[in-house]
Amino acid sequence: RDLYESYVNPINLKPSLYKRRIDEGGYTKKEKYAFKRNVVNSVVKKRNRPETKKTFTIGDSTQDVISLLYKVRTMDLSKFKEGQTQNLMIVFDEKQIPVTLKYMGKETIAAGNLGKKECYKLSIGAKTDALKGKDKNLIWLTADDKKVPALLKFSIPVGTGQLALTSASGI
Repeated sequence: RDLYESYVNPINLKPSLYKRRIDEGGYTKKEKYAFKRNVVNSVVKKRNRPETKKTFTIGDSTQDVISLLYKVRTMDLSKFKEGQTQNLMIVFDEKQIPVTLKYMGKETIAAGNLGKKECYKLSIGAKTDALKGKDKNLIWLTADDKKVPALLKFSIPVGTGQLALTSASGI
């Protein structure tokens, strides 16, 4: 029962507020990051620990984990070659973390009520203990102008997860 929220500027996709609430087998954590230009104010509460507050600086192109997905959707993936990588930066666990996006080609997959769709297959790698394995954290975006996230698979310390599109409307 994890909840991730991101509030972004619709023009430049820069995050203004990011919230994360996790509850994994009794381990709970709440995070709130407020972005003001290159400064982030964070408030974190972990189970049985006092709330902590921190202020830190980030680079101009740093995203939170959710707004990063929106940023990736603005990239012209049709020009990527298989194996090509793009370096990005995210805020996670109160620090900046380098992320590598790797284009793995196209694949046709089931995309809920959209039917079978040709998709861009991307691997996300990050220097964090939160994601495990090489090329085990994958995103499939429809290979059209919308780049709808059709499927996400990830490997984390407590196991694996999958998010699959079941229905979409207004597309």
